Amino acid sequence: MTLSTGPSTHHAIATETPQRQLLPKPSTTAIVDTSLEAHLKHLVLTMISAMNARDFNPLSPAWKPTTPDFVSEPSFHMNYLSVSLHDFLRLFDEQTRDHPEYFCEVKEISVHVNAKREHAVVFTEAETNGVPVGIVRSSVGVVEFVLVGGEGWKCKKYRCMPGMEVLGVAKEEGRVMLLEGMLGS
Repeated sequence: MTLSTGPSTHHAIATETPQRQLLPKPSTTAIVDTSLEAHLKHLVLTMISAMNARDFNPLSPAWKPTTPDFVSEPSFHMNYLSVSLHDFLRLFDEQTRDHPEYFCEVKEISVHVNAKREHAVVFTEAETNGVPVGIVRSSVGVVEFVLVGGEGWKCKKYRCMPGMEVLGVAKEEGRVMLLEGMLGS
C-alpha cells in the first residue's frame, strides 16, 4: 500500500499499487572485489582502457587473460574476418592511427555466468567516438570467458554489434547537425 496525494485535494489517499522490483544498475567502473562478476568486469574494463591508451602489445597485462585460441568475430565498424588476438590488436592499432580521436566509453556493463561457473558472458553498452571525427556510435560488445584450470578466467571470444541507435554530432559551417540511424561508414 502506498500513500499518494489526490489531484484536487491535498489529503493522503491510500491506494494499492504493485511495487516494481528494480534490478541494480551494473557498475561501469572497476571494483576491487573478490566476486566473480566484479573480477570479469574488471578484466573487460582493463582491456577497453588499454585500447583507449593505445596499448596494443599482446604481451601487455591487459591482454594476458585471453585463451591461445581467442577469436574476435567481424565487427560492424571494422571490416575484417574472424581474427586472432594478435591480428585484432594490429587492426585496432591501424584504426586508431587512422582515427587518433578514437575513444570507447562504456555506459553499462553486465555479467552472466552459467550455473556451473565455468563460462561467462560480459555485455557492454558503449559509445565509440571519433570514427570518423564528430560521430558517436552506440554498440554492444559481447565478451565470452571460460574458466581455464589452474589459470583462472580467460577471454575466448569478442564480438561487437551496433546498438539500437547511433547518434553523431558533426559541425558544418558553424551549424550543428544531428545524424541519426548511421550504421556504418
